Amino acid sequence: MTSAESAGEADFWPFLISRGRRSGFQVVAAPDFLCDAGLVDLLWETAGGSPMAPGQARRRAVKGTAVGDFAVLFRVRLAEAADLGAEGDRPRDEHGRPVPVVEGVVERAAQAGTVTDDVLGRGAEECAGHLREFWRADLAWPGPAPTCSFHVRRTGPGRPLDWELLEERRVAPRPVPPSAGGERAPASPETGPPKAEARAAAGRRRAYAALGGAGMAVAAVIAWAVGSRNR
Repeated sequence: MTSAESAGEADFWPFLISRGRRSGFQVVAAPDFLCDAGLVDLLWETAGGSPMAPGQARRRAVKGTAVGDFAVLFRVRLAEAADLGAEGDRPRDEHGRPVPVVEGVVERAAQAGTVTDDVLGRGAEECAGHLREFWRADLAWPGPAPTCSFHVRRTGPGRPLDWELLEERRVAPRPVPPSAGGERAPASPETGPPKAEARAAAGRRRAYAALGGAGMAVAAVIAWAVGSRNR
């Protein structure tokens, strides 16, 4: 991306990922073109991580999808009561954990350029209502709300951001089934990455299976002892 392109105008689609009181992490709002193509999963696969300090943001290029290349520009923070139209302490889920919010924008571009703070702020404003509705609906939330693009200058009146450039993500050029529309957790300090959760679950299943086998063995020994006593 040239310096002229970086400083020019562009179209951005807002997105937001979070979790509810009882519902797990999921894509709450996503670009309409990703919803239409059934590629919402790509957002929670490419956007996430630990909450960030004010003024920090992350960016990543995603290439080879059925809808072409695009870039995700985002930040991660913990939800405030005001985000949900309330007052008081930070909202927490049913386990007492704070609620991370991954909010950002998608640009249909081959490279992940930078923007000023006001562009991400506009994306967050566009998704604010969806976050409140999601929190109220919780388990009844119907799925990602499609978002439309807005057209602004990349470098507006907002402050520059300290950007972390993440490794480029390349995917196979095929659509993901719409039924896969995004109820998995992005990597976060509260939950860990999705793969880690899967490994932990698999470990628990193996442990339960082992305990089940041990229980059957103990039952067999007891039955043999009782039978020997009766003979």
